[in-house]
Amino acid sequence: MARTATTLGGSIASFIDASPSVAARGQKLVSNVQAACLAKGATIAASFPGACSASADAPSFASCVVARSRCRLCQSLDGAQGLGIGCDLFDDGTANTSCP
Repeated sequence: MARTATTLGGSIASFIDASPSVAARGQKLVSNVQAACLAKGATIAASFPGACSASADAPSFASCVVARSRCRLCQSLDGAQGLGIGCDLFDDGTANTSCP
């Protein structure tokens, strides 16, 4: 059975979402940001300038970083293989131009 870009993208997303190490690393990022930055009075915006700097707290920052990472992974796979994956849906499940 030939895979379309949509089914291939869905398979890759399912694999990533099912990985316990991905979830554990997201939680580790939350605890690191809270301990190393927020607990010491630093802000997310000052500590991490960029696309996720407007995040209100460590969990929303981690969610943003995960979505940005998924976007870049998708773009890399698509660019290397020309798969035609819809990266805007791949990064956060929503067609919201978050991964152009």
